[in-house]
Amino acid sequence: MLKWIFTLFCISLLLLPTLSSAQDDPMIVGFQFRPIFKNKFFNSGNTDLIQNNVNFTIAPKLGYSWGMVIRKQFASKLSFEGGINYLKRKYIFGVDDLDSSFATTAEFAIVEYEIPLSAMVHVRLGERIYMNNSAGLSLNMFKRSEVEYVDDVYYTFIRKSWMNFALIANIGWEYR
Repeated sequence: MLKWIFTLFCISLLLLPTLSSAQDDPMIVGFQFRPIFKNKFFNSGNTDLIQNNVNFTIAPKLGYSWGMVIRKQFASKLSFEGGINYLKRKYIFGVDDLDSSFATTAEFAIVEYEIPLSAMVHVRLGERIYMNNSAGLSLNMFKRSEVEYVDDVYYTFIRKSWMNFALIANIGWEYR
């Protein structure tokens, strides 16, 4: 019985693209990968704090985001997009005691999940290549706080909330 259900499921998956192509205005499902850069314009550059003659530094590194998107087209160049993404933001944390020779650095990452909702404008550049610009909102959910031990230093980064909202903007290219 299980073999027949599995066979029927596989046949229906094979027929799904044929059945969905008959729609006039289909939803598009895809995957995306985005690098995350530091940018001083959006206040995501280095952060320094000197307290009790100890210099604390947090510097962002290259991070990434990947996930699945669902797009619904409303006009020839305008569509609405949603989905779910996994984000990993990487940082270098530095401690430098200005009164002694003690200095250490550690790398850590903040993992979050994002549910973006955005409006997208796409321009056709070639037969199968498009350029996209989008803007919208996202709901971000954070995994946990960070607690580490490096070179006799315990450091803890505590999240203020497990969830927050953010503005998002993207520019990219797409092959269809």
